[in-house]
Amino acid sequence: MTRSRTRRLAPLAAALVLALAAPTAGGQGEPPCSPAVAAQPVFGSGDYPDRVGAPLFATHAVTIGAGFPSGGPTATVTGFSVAPGLTPVSDDLATRPFTFFDGDVQAIAVTGDRPGSYPATVTWTQYDPAADSTCSGSASTTFSLSAPSPPHLTKPRATGGLPDESTVRLKFPKGADERPLVVRYRAVAKRRFPGRGARAHTFTVPLLRDPNARGPAIGSTVRVGGLKVTIGPERTLNGTFPLGPQFVFHVRARPRGTPFGYEIAILQGGRRVTRLRVSGRCKRAGGLVTCKRGKLRLS
Repeated sequence: MTRSRTRRLAPLAAALVLALAAPTAGGQGEPPCSPAVAAQPVFGSGDYPDRVGAPLFATHAVTIGAGFPSGGPTATVTGFSVAPGLTPVSDDLATRPFTFFDGDVQAIAVTGDRPGSYPATVTWTQYDPAADSTCSGSASTTFSLSAPSPPHLTKPRATGGLPDESTVRLKFPKGADERPLVVRYRAVAKRRFPGRGARAHTFTVPLLRDPNARGPAIGSTVRVGGLKVTIGPERTLNGTFPLGPQFVFHVRARPRGTPFGYEIAILQGGRRVTRLRVSGRCKRAGGLVTCKRGKLRLS
């Protein structure tokens, strides 16, 4: 749970996408605050990496914040709870729940695999001047997670001036599914699509992670016949998140021709979400390389 304070007044109309319920008893040992003295927190939200007040998506790191305006009672937050089905994540994946806010903000970063509506409750204690004692309060809200969209592979694009080199990228739409990717690659030294008997090279790519954190880099090189693919990271969306793979192909063209066929399949949640199959042939004549694509299927 994170805590912050901003001294500038917020344009709250855009940030308050969550509905505030009336404060109720906080459920601690202190008596409940009366409506006349109870603090009036407001709620805001953000979708990682930094989209304040934007739609929230399942599988994303989502920050829910409760703001206690300055000038109101000084509240000491005692808890911030969310519904089952949501999992707290590292504060490194938290974003601002408000563009600006004049007061104290308590926030929690969570993620949920399923779209739907989820309640959240903040509890606190404060001083009650009428009773000259401490009282407790709580406020609840409901926020919605929209269904995410799967990423998709692109068609191969040849490198300018290098007909034997091409690149395939994995594109993430707005509100992309950020569950881990499973990349499955097959290739054959023939001008046809790989069959089920072709060896599969598989590895997992986590997406919901701090891009500045240290960890194993996405990277692998696979050679089959005269075809080599280098699989490495590509920065997408706002330039920092998520980190998805890209595929750079290079064909070692021979005078008699080098046939090739490959398949890239991307899986999420145990289901294939996109697949690319390509076949072709590259030939070298003197210093000139020509490549002709055979079949291509993208789904």
